[in-house]
Formats: sequence, C-alpha cells, structure tokens
Amino acid sequence: METAKPLVEGLGQAELRTIEQAGSVSIDVPGHGALMLDASRVTITAKASTSMVVQQGDGMSVALDPAVTPALRAEGMAREIVSRVQRLRKESGLAVSDRIRLAIAAPAEVQDAVQAHQQWIAGEVLARECIIADVFPASIAWQAEAEVELDGPTARIALSKDS
Repeated sequence: METAKPLVEGLGQAELRTIEQAGSVSIDVPGHGALMLDASRVTITAKASTSMVVQQGDGMSVALDPAVTPALRAEGMAREIVSRVQRLRKESGLAVSDRIRLAIAAPAEVQDAVQAHQQWIAGEVLARECIIADVFPASIAWQAEAEVELDGPTARIALSKDS
C-alpha cells in the first residue's frame, strides 16, 4: 500500500473522473504489477487549497469563499437597516405605501455603508428623504425610533410619515 499511495494520490483529473463515473483505472505498482482502481477501492474527496469551503455530492463539487469583504459587509448592514426600518414602519402603524422621512445616526463605518447603498435603501423603504448623520436632526419630530445592532456597530434609525 505504501508503494501505491503516491501513485493513487497523483492520479489526474481524467482518471479521477473515470473512477467517479463507475469506471476503473489501472496503475502499475513497482514490484507488484498492475492494480485496478475503481470506486470500491478509492475514495475521492475535494479539498480546497485556499480558504474555500468545499462540499461535494452527486458527482459535483461546489467551492465557496467564506471571506466577508468590506463590500459584502456594507451590503449586509444596508439590508439589516432596511429590515429594521420596515419593522419599525409596521410597529408605528404606517401603511405599506406611506412615504417616509428616514434618519440614520451611526458611527463612520455604518455611515459609509449606508451612503454606498443610500438609493437602494430609500427605494426599498419608500423614503423621500434619507438623512445620514452622527445624530438625528432636532428640527424633525420623529414618529418612531429604534436601535439597530449591525454585527458589531450599532445605529439608531428614526422615521416619520412624509406629508
């Protein structure tokens, strides 16, 4: 087996595919002759050489990169803001079609994420105005406010029905 191990590990894609598709492959093991390999003698597993996560089944393999990029993190924050604004709208008794004024008070990281997705957020929540700042403008009487935890940083959201 020790002599055959490096030969089996060195099989190419074509040979592995043949074995996966219920075929067999012959290798010449020095000092022992030909050895037939098929699915009953070989287990084929996919392993990523990077930080990818690999799953396989039914003759297929899928590799995903689990790294959260800054852009992906920003999009996640924007989506959570939308979800919480929609919940706050409902809790405040606003109709689904009501236009609102929205304010988001947050640290710089969240402000950057929200600004990158500001138009999308405004469209999703029907906000005619979307204020992004360190604190809420005192000149507006907000109908509802809530704190939102965004996988670390927190933000405060406030909304009122736009007349």
